[in-house]
Amino acid sequence: MKFQVVTAALSLLASVSYALPTTSPAVTEIFARDITATHAPSTSWKCPAKKGTYRNDTDFLKDEFQAAIIIDSIKKAAKMTNDGDKIKYYPSPISDPNNSEASIPGLPTTTNPVHHFPILYRPSGAIVYDGTNAGDVRVFWEQAKDASTAKFLGAWTHHGAATGRYQKCTPA
Repeated sequence: MKFQVVTAALSLLASVSYALPTTSPAVTEIFARDITATHAPSTSWKCPAKKGTYRNDTDFLKDEFQAAIIIDSIKKAAKMTNDGDKIKYYPSPISDPNNSEASIPGLPTTTNPVHHFPILYRPSGAIVYDGTNAGDVRVFWEQAKDASTAKFLGAWTHHGAATGRYQKCTPA
């Protein structure tokens, strides 16, 4: 009798566990996939700027950006690119992919699309770009469609450049 009860319990347990939903490896990979920023900066970058002059908001304008802020911006924007998401206009592919008008000095030639995204943060370091104020500074990266990597190309600012043009930021 004991044997029959144990056998029945094991049989019931096996059938219940077989019927439970499982996640296929492909689905798990989609949810778990994170963006890796390649050629990421290891130091801060400085951009030409005058602190406190942009829209009279000293929280938004910084002339030096920590490497972690740049990397986090790339990862966030590259994931948004893959997901087809935008905050207002960003992330956005550059409108002159071959830089034929030289509006982005120092932008390297690439094989994949180049995108840009504002770099903004409060003094606490949190990325705060929400579509209300894009500021002057952009991070640029190269990314193939649906890629899990995004290659950092540099940071540029509109500040001090002719309308619609950029100045290159440099490692600090």
